Amino acid sequence: MAIKYIRTKDNAIVAFSGLYNHDEVARKFGGASSAGFISFDGEYTKCYGKSISLNMVSDPEDSQRAVSQFYLM
Repeated sequence: MAIKYIRTKDNAIVAFSGLYNHDEVARKFGGASSAGFISFDGEYTKCYGKSISLNMVSDPEDSQRAVSQFYLM
């Protein structure tokens, strides 16, 4: 199952199970600036794709944000 993510309005990356829709999670965090899917592999963590429920795409900078946030780099 794919791991989804949103970037909140405060620029935090929130990763969550594919069992939830992007719009459901975005509502809990006050909205989203970008959204898609995320793969975790250390420095090669990648945000990609798009959210159909939010009609948003992932931002190319989200991958670096995720690495900085989750791996403290």
